[in-house]
Amino acid sequence: METFHPAVVHFAIVLPLVALSMQGLYLLKQEKSYSKVSLVTLVFASIFVLAGYLTGSNDGSEVAEILSVYDKEGMADLRGHAQLGFYLLIAISIITALKILNFFVLKKKIIELLIALSLLVVSSLILLQGKEGGEIVYEHGTLFEGHAMKDTLEESLVDLADSDDKEESIEILTDAIKSALKKD
Repeated sequence: METFHPAVVHFAIVLPLVALSMQGLYLLKQEKSYSKVSLVTLVFASIFVLAGYLTGSNDGSEVAEILSVYDKEGMADLRGHAQLGFYLLIAISIITALKILNFFVLKKKIIELLIALSLLVVSSLILLQGKEGGEIVYEHGTLFEGHAMKDTLEESLVDLADSDDKEESIEILTDAIKSALKKD
């Protein structure tokens, strides 16, 4: 199974922080170049937050049967993670649209301050989102582990179908269980 979510989300976490930093520098120094960098970074941040949301959704939907390896708490955490990701996507998109509108049309300092404050909130929530995503992986396992278990069991079923010997069948099942439980 290939997944791009873990790689993509690192950009989705860092880019809003860079945009926030550039926005803050713009407010402090009033140099247009910082506003331009903030704008460009925000556009890329929005793209990567969208990519993070889509890759996370794709990973989840592609392996829905694997998600059953999560307990109730793990599933609740995963649903909450997906929901917060959706809200963050909406928020960063609105901030980006506001920045584009203000940069090219409105040119109001108060809106620049509003953008900075909004980015501070969204960046904080994105950091929380990343922390929660990591906790889901470390506390409840990954989709890769579920796929590995499924693959091992499917291979064992094929081997069992080919085997007529009881001792060999027991060995195949024992090996599958040990492999799934990561026991040697």
